[in-house]
Amino acid sequence: MDRMLTGLDHVRLAVPSLAAAASACRELGFTVTAEREDDQGTPSQSLMFTHDHIELVQAAPSSEAEPNLAALAVGTRNAGATASAWRRSGLFTTPKTASERTLDGQPDTITSLEVSPTPHEIAGLPILAAAHLTPESLRQPDWLRHPNTATRLATVTVVVADPAACATALDKLFGTAALTWTDRILTVRLGHVAVVLLEPDDLDLLHSGAASPDTNPAIVALGFHVGDLARTARTLTANAKPFSTRPDGSLGIDLDQRIGCLVEFRGER
Repeated sequence: MDRMLTGLDHVRLAVPSLAAAASACRELGFTVTAEREDDQGTPSQSLMFTHDHIELVQAAPSSEAEPNLAALAVGTRNAGATASAWRRSGLFTTPKTASERTLDGQPDTITSLEVSPTPHEIAGLPILAAAHLTPESLRQPDWLRHPNTATRLATVTVVVADPAACATALDKLFGTAALTWTDRILTVRLGHVAVVLLEPDDLDLLHSGAASPDTNPAIVALGFHVGDLARTARTLTANAKPFSTRPDGSLGIDLDQRIGCLVEFRGER
């Protein structure tokens, strides 16, 4: 079945303060885009890479849960075809919706079509497929150059209540070939990004000492590939950002409440 998917397009991360989250990301050596507002007036800023990005979204003031995972968005070459394929798999999908954004208060031309299954069908995971109708407006060259030399998203670690229940839904969304089990940990390969799902009790296996989030699903770690790991370390040091060097050579940064997750940097393979 051709779902017309192209891999993980972006992670939408809800944060308690957009300004504080953007500041935290700059300390990590990322270039942060200008602020945008969607057609509902929700502000956001992004960490942009050539093939994927992180979207920081201002959490709703009325939200009772701790801000964190707002959506995992996969790219699609055709939103209608993806919706049809998901329906053939037995999932109900929302109608295609167009999303437009404004940049610094001025209308821009960034438009996308989004389609998603209903959350209760996919174990509560907020997943959608996005087709960018104006990709040339989504990424500006200056936004792709990061002082820490980050080039792309590598891993997304998500704590869930029941990975097995998620696997049943994700099989329908992405196919069996995308899913791999390692003991009780489920890895979903979406293009070049690995999305890792695990229970709170297994968190210490991958991220020693990490605190389990109060609610789930929740992102606990984001991993990035960088072009020059030594330069990444120098950037973090210059920004007075503490980090640890792992046995595999990757760099780890502890939880920052402003973005709500751990961050890891690893060299390109």
